[in-house]
Amino acid sequence: MPFSSLPELLELATAREAFEIAWAHIEPSLCFQAASSESMRLWLGYIVAGLSNAQPDVDIVPLAVEQFLATVPISH
Repeated sequence: MPFSSLPELLELATAREAFEIAWAHIEPSLCFQAASSESMRLWLGYIVAGLSNAQPDVDIVPLAVEQFLATVPISH
């Protein structure tokens, strides 16, 4: 899907950077197998996408980390 404007590209880059920073905070504290790593990253991606759309002018990294840790699906 083509982007219609430069601001959209910047928003995407900002969200991607927030995702990577949040994941760097989260990953060391989790105890999960490598197979579930991708599902955890996907879960964080949903969180970052929602926060970046709802609060575009806010540093969403701490919010994303907090929300992820509070809501991450844990399989037993």
